[in-house]
Amino acid sequence: MTSPRKEIVQPVPIIQQPKYVAQPEDSIAARMKARKATSSNKPVNTRQASATKVAAANDESIAERLLRHPKFKDAWNISAANEFGRLAQGIKGRVKATNTIRFIRKNEIPLDRLKDVTYIKFVCQVRTEKEEPNRTRATFGGNLIHYPDDVGTPTADLLLIKIFLNSVISTKGARFATADLSNFYLCTPMPRPEYGRVKLNDIPAEIIEEYKLREIATPDGWVYFRAHKTHYGLPQAGSLSHDLLEKRLNTEGYYKSLIVPGLWKHKTRDISN
Repeated sequence: MTSPRKEIVQPVPIIQQPKYVAQPEDSIAARMKARKATSSNKPVNTRQASATKVAAANDESIAERLLRHPKFKDAWNISAANEFGRLAQGIKGRVKATNTIRFIRKNEIPLDRLKDVTYIKFVCQVRTEKEEPNRTRATFGGNLIHYPDDVGTPTADLLLIKIFLNSVISTKGARFATADLSNFYLCTPMPRPEYGRVKLNDIPAEIIEEYKLREIATPDGWVYFRAHKTHYGLPQAGSLSHDLLEKRLNTEGYYKSLIVPGLWKHKTRDISN
């Protein structure tokens, strides 16, 4: 007696065949049109898309909302005032000045620099391990800055780091140390100042009174400032800070390798960094 014949089922391919196969003679426009027509993506819900835009806009203004919230405004107004004080000429008896910015009238901005006026974006964060847990940090809008010079900064790649560490552990008697450059991108003098503006309503009342900002605000409610030192968001901050660091290291006998980016040596000592 013979056993019943089993049906052979063809295996399902793991890689699905594409719905559209480009031909050599097809143009780029034709290929994109064909792929779009055969795409299985669902159409975008316009209501959902608009809600996403609104949510993004609200996320961008979260600092401003904290300054006005009945429950949080007292604590975050102090935090924002501290940040403005650090950037400007300080707050008497509480915050030291860095003189990064100086509030000015709009007519003090050169006419050829009006197109470069940028904005400030505030970032609020709670850091319980810090002495000042409610932290407000201002970031300049670098997308509106038209810096005429090179803003690139040479950095060490991963291969250099690996060779450097292997050299340390394979060299008898070698020592290794690390140091943190605090506020590397901050407070470096800029030969070419930048300009920005901020809404008067977004500035804490303490700063408005301290700097008499109502007297220099424009009729539409903007307060302008001039930035003399580097700060977060400025595209030239890294380059100018690097140049200043190189100048100071050169005075101590360190020099930058002309072949390997990010590698420094000393003229007389057997030191690499």
